[in-house]
Amino acid sequence: MPLLKKVTLLGDPAVGKTSLIQRFVHDSFSDSYLSTIGAKPSVKEMGDITLVIWDIAGQKSFGNVSVNYFEGSEGALVVYDVTRPETIPSIAHWISAFKENTGSSNVVVVGNKQDLEAHPDTEEHVAQVLTDMDLIQTGSSAKTGAGVEESFTQLIKGF
Repeated sequence: MPLLKKVTLLGDPAVGKTSLIQRFVHDSFSDSYLSTIGAKPSVKEMGDITLVIWDIAGQKSFGNVSVNYFEGSEGALVVYDVTRPETIPSIAHWISAFKENTGSSNVVVVGNKQDLEAHPDTEEHVAQVLTDMDLIQTGSSAKTGAGVEESFTQLIKGF
């Protein structure tokens, strides 16, 4: 019987969380943008592990509704958009909220939209935010599929 693991995708609105899940679970991509309201779970089997992946709305308020969705989660992908530096400062807040509400430190930080030209200061800015945090960083493109499975695989290694 496969091990069941709940994971969450966190990050600001429009960083590509839903697209990453669609690429990972269904190997598909859509350019249409529909904002996630609340949370939406998806399931993907990976060998002896079944992931229940929660796509959590990226609203700026980290109120009780959002943190309730963290319950039982054993890992998180914290996603930012490499083309939009304004999505980087909240990485630390998402990580902190996840750790405080789950007790888990299994977090992978993902720079999404690698198929587009990154903002010139992105790498330096992310490095500043993640100073003294012992976290794995990956890059991905939900559009092309590059790095998507690798990002989830890095998270699974933390179980």
